[in-house]
Amino acid sequence: MDLLKFLCRSQVRRQILFQLKNGPKTLKELGKNVSAKKEVLARELKKMEGMGLTYKERCWSLTEKGYLIAEEFFKFGMLLDILNKDEEFWNGAAIDKIPEEFRLKLWKIKDYEVLRIHPGDIDVIERKYERELLKPEVKWIKGVSPVYHPNWPKLYVKLARHGKIISLVLTEDVLRHVIEEYGEKIAEEFFECCRNCKVFICREIVGLSFTVTNRFLTLALFGRDGRYRGNQVLWSYEKSAVEWALGLFDYYVQVSEQLRY
Repeated sequence: MDLLKFLCRSQVRRQILFQLKNGPKTLKELGKNVSAKKEVLARELKKMEGMGLTYKERCWSLTEKGYLIAEEFFKFGMLLDILNKDEEFWNGAAIDKIPEEFRLKLWKIKDYEVLRIHPGDIDVIERKYERELLKPEVKWIKGVSPVYHPNWPKLYVKLARHGKIISLVLTEDVLRHVIEEYGEKIAEEFFECCRNCKVFICREIVGLSFTVTNRFLTLALFGRDGRYRGNQVLWSYEKSAVEWALGLFDYYVQVSEQLRY
């Protein structure tokens, strides 16, 4: 029987898999956390043993094969939870614009909320963004954006004056908008405020916008129609989400050139 069908057909088997992923357990210990009678558990464990997923010495354990499958099922389950938690955010989004290496690890975002602009309060995202970034617990800020926002240059100068260590990856189009709107003076002021600040120019297509700090991640995507969906922004305070975004930031730095003043 196909392993995927074998596990998908039984919630008890999946529960056993996830319980044993955390270490060997007796039948009695499994019975405390798996919603099945003792005889059902024993029968399913033997079936799983026959499929090369479990084995028994003093306690029941996963084989190496079973542990590997448990890990992947765990990630798959978390990914489903992420996508199902806010379908409006993910449906119609150009998820394929996230580099594949990181698209396959979206499960690392874990828990999150989506903040949306409402007709009566169009600045709700901007206010929270500035408020969160100015908090003293935020020590460093890294961001990637292919989208120009007229208030961001002044905001980042303000953040630099507050001693934040800032690194930004921008597209050539965004840099052009900044210079047209503010002139090169804004860039000089930015670098003067913070000697540890860096700006990189990415000449590749960037299909998402995100900010990551030592405390949280914000993420906005494009729609499949090519329009930027900045009216809904994902926020996650999960440590694994921050780690995911840091890797993504480094990915874009590698395909960018540092702007020097």
